[in-house]
Amino acid sequence: KRMGRAILLMRSYHADYWYWESLELLRKFLLTTVVLVVAPDTLLQVYLGLMVCVISALLVARHQPYADPVCGRVQMLALTQLTFTYMCGMLFFDDGGGQPPWGTASEQSEERWGWLLVGFNLLIFALLGLGQRTGDGGGAARRRLIATHVSREDERVRQQVLCK
Repeated sequence: KRMGRAILLMRSYHADYWYWESLELLRKFLLTTVVLVVAPDTLLQVYLGLMVCVISALLVARHQPYADPVCGRVQMLALTQLTFTYMCGMLFFDDGGGQPPWGTASEQSEERWGWLLVGFNLLIFALLGLGQRTGDGGGAARRRLIATHVSREDERVRQQVLCK
């Protein structure tokens, strides 16, 4: 019964990367907790978040742990989006003189940056949707491949459990 629960978490990854979900949880923990606690309201806080996002993107690009290539693309797009958001967050910190580094602190320029962030996030979702539609056209084939992979993994795990 426990192994069945674990398979649910490992199903999205190649067998060699059975631990990748743990790395994902660590990344989420770092971004939601540690980054908020370490040096609050400083530029260091944004740098830490940016560093976590860049390292995560590099690891995903280098190892390609996902069984389905679409999942890998979605993850890369999401990490790119997070990285861009953290980079834009650096623009909103002032240098101590009361002026943000990107110019005047007027409400109008802040609103423009806000719309730019929203636009970029929508662009990522649009690219994601186009990637899904213009992929290799094998949506059904991809689902069959995943189902075959999952059933093989389930059988392998069942054999290991039965042998113990």
